[in-house]
Amino acid sequence: MNSLARRLRDYDKTDMVMGKVYSNVFDCGFIDMEQSWIQLLLIFSNKNDSVSKEIKEAIENNYITYREKQRLIGVLSKICNSIEYTKIKLTLTLDDLQTKKENLRKLLQEHINMLKKDLDMRLQDAAIDVHRLDSTARKTSEHLRKRIKKTLPLSLFKSIDFKQASDCFTKHKISIKIDKEPYAEGIESIPYINEGDIQADLILKDIQRIILSNLFSTGCSQHTVIEDFNMLIDHIKSSADLAGKLVLVMSKEIFQQYNRMLFDNPNLRELMRKNDDGSMNITTESGTRKVYFLPFVNQPFSLVVKDNYFTKLIIREYDNNKLVNVTSENIKSDSDKFKLTLNYELNIVFEGNADLKIAHSQRVTSE
Repeated sequence: MNSLARRLRDYDKTDMVMGKVYSNVFDCGFIDMEQSWIQLLLIFSNKNDSVSKEIKEAIENNYITYREKQRLIGVLSKICNSIEYTKIKLTLTLDDLQTKKENLRKLLQEHINMLKKDLDMRLQDAAIDVHRLDSTARKTSEHLRKRIKKTLPLSLFKSIDFKQASDCFTKHKISIKIDKEPYAEGIESIPYINEGDIQADLILKDIQRIILSNLFSTGCSQHTVIEDFNMLIDHIKSSADLAGKLVLVMSKEIFQQYNRMLFDNPNLRELMRKNDDGSMNITTESGTRKVYFLPFVNQPFSLVVKDNYFTKLIIREYDNNKLVNVTSENIKSDSDKFKLTLNYELNIVFEGNADLKIAHSQRVTSE
């Protein structure tokens, strides 16, 4: 009971139901305090108890929010299921205790059923809020613009455009399940802290996959085998035909060898100077070469391409300068989720084919 009192003091009205974050740790609220609740509720548990008029009114008139109702169902269900197994500290005869338990179980179930019925009705009547979807499209577009010029491997491109033109674009879409209440009329809108942010990241990852897929399928005029990082660097330095070229190293193993070499050979930092776009310059008598590590790709090869190989990434703009068009639909009428679909149109331009494909050792980690 003391812990219950402390919790009451710590929480405001909303957080009593929804939980709260303390020092980056989510405290789920009352749901893990069923023993204290049972002790308290049994004291007031009588045979003739029923759902009060005030509680019915609060549920029907939405004095309790949609999420709070969901949370209450979880809390009350856990209390109801724990009644039989809780060690009771009240001074009662066995018969009286059993009667009080049955009364409490019945009362809790009435509340749970009433809450569930109300939620089901609101879910079935819920209509998609088109204004909210439009707002999400604008926020997602804003986050996407900020990220697209600096996220690997997008920063390889010499120019990134956002255009209204309709030529050469390929349509793409990503569908995700998302809580219904922020996107439904008749159910209160609850803004997400990271709204637009998460959706933009999903699109970026999709664009990365498209770029890499195109990159892997590009034709190569020459092939060679170089097993480790030292041999790769020696080849880059000694090959005059690599001057002005970009070497895309996709092997995680080669990248790990490079990191280990930084400790053994401090001069390596002088040899490989990092650029703002993440690439590294290697300057020799025959010219400058660029090395670009993409270890997250984790494939046992490198590609040598012209420095201007990545020429342009273009995303078509929709109405009102949006890069993303957001649509949605019910997964099913009684579901508490919508399917949120992010639509965008993309055009990727590569300059010719790769000049050389370098195969590395097959000892590539799979993490």
